[in-house]
Amino acid sequence: MEREWSIGVRGERDSEGVLMGTELARCIEVVMGEGTEAMALRERAGAMKEMAREIADAGGLADRNLRDFVQTFQAHI
Repeated sequence: MEREWSIGVRGERDSEGVLMGTELARCIEVVMGEGTEAMALRERAGAMKEMAREIADAGGLADRNLRDFVQTFQAHI
């Protein structure tokens, strides 16, 4: 998500694979801060949230695909 959609922050782990508290705090600050990067991340995440809501709503793409699948399945039984 972080690379493909630019809506996240990758936390760097130490040599043992542990995400340290200071690194977690940095990631939270990047997302929740007041800087332009934080605002852009939140804006893109909000847009993705709205797209997901539209897809999942009744009559949305997921609903139509499920109905099509059920109709196709029922036609073959």
